Amino acid sequence: MYATSKNIAAGAFGAQEKGHLCISSFLASANSQDKVNHHGLPLTPSTTEILGRFQKLQTLAHPNLCEYVDLLKGKHERLFLVTEMFENSLATAQNQVSSPPDLSQLRLWAFQILHALKYLQDNGVIHRNLCPSNILLDAKGNVRLAGYGLYYITDEGRDIDFPVGSPYYLAPEALACDHVSFNESIWSLGVVLVEACTGQSFWTSKEGGVRSVLGTIQTLVDKSKEDPTILNEDFWSNALKEVHGINGEVFSKLKSHSNDAEKPSGASSPLAWCLHEKKIHQLWHQKPLLFSDRFAKCTDEEILSIDTYPKALNDLSLFHIYHLWRISGGNLEHEMIRHGVLLSTPPVQRIPRIIRVNEGEEIGVQRNEARYFTDVFCRINLEELEERIRNTPGVISGNVDLNDEHIRALENQEIKFHTAIDANEHIKPDIMYDFESRHTNSKFGLDKIPLAIRERDPVYQFHRIALFVELLRQYPASREEMMYHAKLDIPPILRGPIWACILGIVGNPEATYNSYDKESETDTDRQIDLDVPRCHQYNPLLASSAGHEKLKRILKCWTIANGKLVYWQGLDSLCAPFLTLNFSDEPLAFCCLQAFIPRFLKNFFIADNSDTIQEHLAVFQHILSYHDPELSSHLKSIGFQPELYAIPWFLTLFTHVFPLHKIYHLWDKLLVGNGSLPLFMGVSILRQIRELLLACEFNDCIGLFSEAFPDVEIEKCLHFAQSMYENTPYSIITPIHKSGESHTDAVQCWWEQPIPVSVRKSELAPRINISDLVKIGEHAIVVDTRDDEEFLHGHIPYSINMQQSYLEVTLFYLKKLKREYHIVLSDRGDSGPQVGEMLVNNGFPRVCVLAGGMDAIRVNSELCSLCTCRPVKQMLKAKLDNPITFWRCRATLQKNFS
Repeated sequence: MYATSKNIAAGAFGAQEKGHLCISSFLASANSQDKVNHHGLPLTPSTTEILGRFQKLQTLAHPNLCEYVDLLKGKHERLFLVTEMFENSLATAQNQVSSPPDLSQLRLWAFQILHALKYLQDNGVIHRNLCPSNILLDAKGNVRLAGYGLYYITDEGRDIDFPVGSPYYLAPEALACDHVSFNESIWSLGVVLVEACTGQSFWTSKEGGVRSVLGTIQTLVDKSKEDPTILNEDFWSNALKEVHGINGEVFSKLKSHSNDAEKPSGASSPLAWCLHEKKIHQLWHQKPLLFSDRFAKCTDEEILSIDTYPKALNDLSLFHIYHLWRISGGNLEHEMIRHGVLLSTPPVQRIPRIIRVNEGEEIGVQRNEARYFTDVFCRINLEELEERIRNTPGVISGNVDLNDEHIRALENQEIKFHTAIDANEHIKPDIMYDFESRHTNSKFGLDKIPLAIRERDPVYQFHRIALFVELLRQYPASREEMMYHAKLDIPPILRGPIWACILGIVGNPEATYNSYDKESETDTDRQIDLDVPRCHQYNPLLASSAGHEKLKRILKCWTIANGKLVYWQGLDSLCAPFLTLNFSDEPLAFCCLQAFIPRFLKNFFIADNSDTIQEHLAVFQHILSYHDPELSSHLKSIGFQPELYAIPWFLTLFTHVFPLHKIYHLWDKLLVGNGSLPLFMGVSILRQIRELLLACEFNDCIGLFSEAFPDVEIEKCLHFAQSMYENTPYSIITPIHKSGESHTDAVQCWWEQPIPVSVRKSELAPRINISDLVKIGEHAIVVDTRDDEEFLHGHIPYSINMQQSYLEVTLFYLKKLKREYHIVLSDRGDSGPQVGEMLVNNGFPRVCVLAGGMDAIRVNSELCSLCTCRPVKQMLKAKLDNPITFWRCRATLQKNFS
């Protein structure tokens, strides 16, 4: 369940009164397990198909229609329907009057009903259940039609085992199961209005119940079968004399009055004749009323004291109110049982007492009271929710007070992504944020509140929904502020429209979407037809026939709209989050996909995307080596390269790996963060299962990633990814060589030239530039691999001179220094990358190679000046023939002694 545009827009029909949230229930048909569809797969369950069609009902918005809020699947094919309802209806109004109805009021009702029926017809929905009890009246006396969606969502009744509609008001063609048409609703409306005008029922056998009415209908059917040619006006005149059950006086008002001289001018139907001012009193039939019906249900004071909704919830839509009720612990099935509606007979009491084997007859069987369909609507009690919101200080339940100041502190410090490291900012070990600010924020305890708890807290979600609804109404002017607040979290109920706003969707998505031909055959149709039935089929929306058709149309539209791009397998998974969040708005889902791919997957969907993929894999390998050298070295030693598992991660941004509920949280951060987050997310996944990977060999890793990938905590991965990004030099995640970019500008220095992807992939340790080296400062140890003489003439402060030839012997000495950063410095063409790989293989953390070596230091002397101190000579007496001698900068020694 996700919000649609009608749940966000304010004042679409003025200050329209909201009804009550009510629940009804019905059973869907159970499909045979042996049947398969045209793809050779088992038939989609009826409940899934119904859920897919229901999404359209949520988009319908008309001042004379009750709103459909949600549809949930229960046990054993039972579905629970949440709708808007009102206490008064045309049926109750008819039972409480003893005089002919006010003609102006009746005309208004007729107009409103026809207006709503025309709107439904324009949207492909036929009201098969139009009757007085489904013509509701709000407090202002306006019509609000209910029950119009059941026939549509059940595919004209094919997905259920009971008929839709009241036999008292069904049209003859509906009873005969002829072709479905809008005229059925007009017949039903005619019967309703004539009954309202006359005060009589169309069926004189109505008091005998449905069986009596159906018996009358069956008699008419039998007579028509005897001679089909007698279905004319004479037949009806004679039949009414022989067939008991039909009120001839009421029926005569439904017939044409073309020869009636008293018919009002311009009237084209018997309904207009019935509504004629001179005829209304002639038609009224006085009927007996119960004495108790003359009394009001409650006093005026009691009516005025009752609010339809608590004040705290008045400004929210029914959709949002229901969502808050659900996350506060509301259960639809339990609510119906509490009202005594959905009571099921225990199975032990339904066991037959006697079974006659020959006849197969069962005796003593009690019928289950949980019926296929119930027209009883149970009202949802919102008092506890309102009291919880009203009595909770702050905006979150529990002992933590999450006021606006705390939110801002959390957003500024915990969630913020750096697109670049400020030139004047110095980092400290393990963190590039100011430690005091972060420590202050930790006092609030907000960083310890899991996202899952925040999303299930009705008080917190109440305030977040109110905030974002207002921001959505002010879009596009509010886009920057919306992104600011979205860095904390995004309310799940509003995720679809918020994503669209963050992606900058403006204009008319429907016009854009409709401008492309989605029907003509294309070269990619066959592949799309294969991919769609396999795309996240655990999701009921995507598994439905409606979901298949929508996904196929969006993918075809994307291929046509992007003629220079290529359809790669995985695009269907990439589209899935947008479609599920905007299932009732295909154009918006398409526009979101259109804006998303160029921003986060540039050059991935071109004919030859190998350079782009290899570039990402190289950076991914470097980030892994930088943050987890042990794991990186192990995977490389067993030959388990990123090409074997990580390509689908980055091509589909993990939609091919994780279920959608995890993708939503991941993309929440991706959309408001940096484009490199997927790289850190991939590393975070590996680090979460690192103990398992370290114990695996090549074949074990292949089986792990292809057959039974372990469950990953997505929120934990996100925290790891954010932390790693904050502590990663910017030059590591921003390669000098960028795919698809031209390099026509003059290159000043050799180390600024584009580095081939093959070279970058061969290097296990990443490269950093001089700016990042300066920021690291004294927290790093610089391993200078130049000759002794060059080191003595000038070196970087806090550096140590070690030759590659004996570096392996002196590694234990480097480990004793316990530095957080290790920078390798060498001359051009020297063995800097090899030394960096050696350090990574030996488990040194945060190993980098300085791009340009000493040449970069000399050119950027204003950033990093050389130290001209007399280095200290040190000697290691290892078990070798000759002792090992190396040099250390005095600044390093002074720091160690201090």
